[in-house]
Amino acid sequence: MTLVGDHYLTLAQIESMRAGLRVTYTEASIWSVERVDGDVRRFASHDKVIRFRGQDYLPLGPNASDMEHAEAGAESDFEMVGFLCSDTIRASDIHAGRYDGCRVVHHVVDWMRPWIWHRRHVWWVREINESGGVFRAQVQGVERFLVIPAGRLYERECDKVLGSKECGALPRALFGATVEVVASAGATILGLPHKNMAMRFTTGSWTWSPAVRDGLLAQGEVRWTAGPNKGTTQRIGEHIGREITLEEATPFPIKAGDVCAVFSGCDGTRSACDGDYSNGDNFGGQPFMPSTEDTYKKPSEV
Repeated sequence: MTLVGDHYLTLAQIESMRAGLRVTYTEASIWSVERVDGDVRRFASHDKVIRFRGQDYLPLGPNASDMEHAEAGAESDFEMVGFLCSDTIRASDIHAGRYDGCRVVHHVVDWMRPWIWHRRHVWWVREINESGGVFRAQVQGVERFLVIPAGRLYERECDKVLGSKECGALPRALFGATVEVVASAGATILGLPHKNMAMRFTTGSWTWSPAVRDGLLAQGEVRWTAGPNKGTTQRIGEHIGREITLEEATPFPIKAGDVCAVFSGCDGTRSACDGDYSNGDNFGGQPFMPSTEDTYKKPSEV
């Protein structure tokens, strides 16, 4: 028996503690970040490259704070923090939303014997931002898939998504639309020169068959296919002629010559469903639902 602190331990217990210390000392976390576009980035919380299952994990990976190993079904959110690098995670990719919703696979391995691994977890990035050369990602566990909306809203407007199976109608699309002018000081796009998210498209690239009415593209989408915003999508707020305004700013400034695909939207009204898409049979709203104003109306005389 040997006195260790305030306790007497046997030789076997001491050897077991030493073995545990050795295992702890050689532990390292490796992270595989799988983006929705198919790109995979691999990192390790170690100062050397760790090769695991035929793949190299680069050193100085992100650190996880407040990591919780919760019971099944319980929330297990935590934050990952790391440094930006031109070879790994770039600020431009974060701003373009390429890490939104990506899958993070975490292994705890023995960096001296990488074929020995102890734990494996899978998370998904809920939100990521960067500042001062450092990125911070809010990561969520499998419980994100357990939050399933049930039922529908009882309201006048239709709550179905245009283009979905429940809706049955397809949005009108125009591919290859080229930006001609972007709103700037003194511009008169949509009569709102202060909105730098407003733009006008060239006549040659703005050919709809049949022609679209003003406002049809509102609530639709712009998907950029060329230019610094390639691969990103924004919602359309306003539409008049060849001019549209986005609801939110693009990750990078829009310039003349950028190319995108434009998709029409739907305001959820019965008139739009019937008139624009001839889809009244699948309308999901309640156009005859009594409103609060109806309670104040007097009975009509016959």
